[in-house]
Amino acid sequence: MIHVTVYTPRRLIGEDIRIAALLNSGRKLGFRTLVLAHEQLWTRYFHLYKILLLDRVLARLPEDEIVLFTDARDICFINEASEGTIESLFRSFGRDIVFSGERRCTPARFSRDVPDDGTPYRFLNSGAFIGYAGALRAVTSEISSPFRFPIQRTNDQSTYFRYYLVRPGRIEIDRNARLFLSAIGSTHLDVTRDRIGDTYSSSQPAVLHFNGDKDLLNRIFEPDDEVTRALNGHVTERGYVPDKRALDDTPTESIEDFRFDRDERSRIVLFPYRPASTRILMRMFPGLVTALHSRDPDLLRIVLFLACKRLDGPRFFMQRVMRRGREVRPRARWS
Repeated sequence: MIHVTVYTPRRLIGEDIRIAALLNSGRKLGFRTLVLAHEQLWTRYFHLYKILLLDRVLARLPEDEIVLFTDARDICFINEASEGTIESLFRSFGRDIVFSGERRCTPARFSRDVPDDGTPYRFLNSGAFIGYAGALRAVTSEISSPFRFPIQRTNDQSTYFRYYLVRPGRIEIDRNARLFLSAIGSTHLDVTRDRIGDTYSSSQPAVLHFNGDKDLLNRIFEPDDEVTRALNGHVTERGYVPDKRALDDTPTESIEDFRFDRDERSRIVLFPYRPASTRILMRMFPGLVTALHSRDPDLLRIVLFLACKRLDGPRFFMQRVMRRGREVRPRARWS
């Protein structure tokens, strides 16, 4: 199994104690972690880069390799988390891809499309998921192509959720927090020094995601009540400590030099900005012609978004392009 996360821009990694804590925890538990980092500055397109960068790495992994993907800054490994435990829990689903579930539907407009089956975590959450590299690549490559699947604005959560709805049977949701636990709301958490779970079951999930409200996460390293003290003791025992030496000891290499090795230790995989954007532009220009010819506003919106992502200004045009359901009428000139 290989653990993958995304953090951009690269220059800020050394200043963030949370990514350091995640690497420390993964190292103590025996995980190989790949931190996918982009050289560009943080933009509103970051969440789409999470999909595009993951797609490029998956192309270099064996199809039967199990890949655990998580967010970088709000994830803790809990309970009996280990490579063997996570792989065993994943295989118990009998599916190729399993996404984390959550109690609150985001975006809310999809809630009517998910039937209420009585399970507490029936809504998809893209902050943590696991699957075989080949199956995940089939999803990310389809999402990355505007001709095959419409990207949902600038949000990976909405995009994965829509894929789950329109491609039924390809993604399973962890509806009972057997592997992933979403902490949004936090009122349902059952936190002790020996176990972190929820009030709905006696499951022992391995990955805790502080999606949504980050108040509880922000108090982990400075506990001020019984819950945060128990949480601090639990995750600290599993290596989640803000020691930046983990970042100093993690080698960095370019995606062009990346070669998969089952025995390789954790590393930061750097994606150069200009070569990546050049490939995207070359890929998108033929699509622009097709979109204009078909007069499809949605397809035109997607293609212009991907082709013009380097043009972060002028903002007025990009805002008009990204407005869902409105026809795009570009002005004759920039102003």
